[in-house]
Amino acid sequence: MPKRFLGGANTLEVFFGSPGGQFPYVHYDYMCLHAYITQLYGQKEFTVIPPDQTPYVYPLPGNSWVSEVNDVKSPDLDKFPLFAKATPVSFVVEPGETLFIPCGWWHTARSLTPTISVALDCLNASNWKNFMSEVDMNLRQRKPQLAKAVQSYLSMAGNVLKAFEKVGVTV
Repeated sequence: MPKRFLGGANTLEVFFGSPGGQFPYVHYDYMCLHAYITQLYGQKEFTVIPPDQTPYVYPLPGNSWVSEVNDVKSPDLDKFPLFAKATPVSFVVEPGETLFIPCGWWHTARSLTPTISVALDCLNASNWKNFMSEVDMNLRQRKPQLAKAVQSYLSMAGNVLKAFEKVGVTV
């Protein structure tokens, strides 16, 4: 996949955290990629919200993968009244555990102890259409004349990816 289609997304990241340190915003992974987060050291609390609750998390206009609601534990319900309908789920990930966050799932994290985590984002047939939509949305804003050609390319690439996955070949 040409990196320019990933819109600058980092697909492999290492996070170091101190107790109480938290991810600065609620989000789903950029370009609708799936995420695998492995906890190497320490304990980290994650909070996730299903994608069907997107209207309740107030996506930022022009940056729809980031929520305007920063604090899921004590949200400002006067400013974000629909968030009262959201059902965030929180849990702790321990060293040696890996968390899978499917594309479109809103999430944030807070370190309970000193932590080291590794995050790997991935793309496959199951999130390909969502990825294509994100690429299209980004290109239409920046380079609308290129968007249609890129969608054709990604459609063909998606068909090839799907065929490879059916026979058990990963690319």
